[in-house]
Amino acid sequence: MAFHPVTGFAVNNGYYSIYPNIGGTFNSVNEAHDQAKNPISFRFGIRSGLRKLIDKITVDITGLADTSGWIDQFVDTDEDSVNTLYTAGDQFIIRGHKIKVAGDDPTVGVYFVPVDDPSKAAKVTRIAENNPSKIIGIAPKTEWVENRIEIRTQYAGSANTTLKTPRVITSSFILEEAKKILTDFLCCSFAFGKTTRYPLRDAIVTPPSVRIRHVGVLLTQNSSHP
Repeated sequence: MAFHPVTGFAVNNGYYSIYPNIGGTFNSVNEAHDQAKNPISFRFGIRSGLRKLIDKITVDITGLADTSGWIDQFVDTDEDSVNTLYTAGDQFIIRGHKIKVAGDDPTVGVYFVPVDDPSKAAKVTRIAENNPSKIIGIAPKTEWVENRIEIRTQYAGSANTTLKTPRVITSSFILEEAKKILTDFLCCSFAFGKTTRYPLRDAIVTPPSVRIRHVGVLLTQNSSHP
């Protein structure tokens, strides 16, 4: 059936019709077709056979439309960690379904919620990208080790429709807030009583290990250091 519309003919089966349409205007009979100026589309029209069926259609209401969403992934882009830890001040990316922050309720937003004390939830104040499948922002500080992500939104899946009250989307995973410390040197002891000293910037301490983001070149090697 597709052969006829694409070759310029209409299709009519008694229930509906499909026919091609060319938009825009031509300046002369010899002007070549330009897709940008004269876009091609297809029109759909209902016929008498389908109109007669309208009165026989019934509607069963089964409940509210599905407005649920979920969080698939949290990435701390500076630490390159996925669904595990984050550092306050780092850029994050949240991926999921129907997670866009929308609505005029003052509680809507992205929150980092301490597992042990949800009342201490920290709201994200810097969001760079906000769409239904991805949110990019800067992680806040909660001062708690274990946290979940909460997205409170009135987004219902359409740009023109919002929920009357916000819904809450909570991550199934728990994130650990790493602690950032600043110091001049990190001393690492090796065999033979020698100590190698490296300049350390932004050491990320997350029990029970130390994550080092930037380590400079070897400075000194002195056996007299403890």
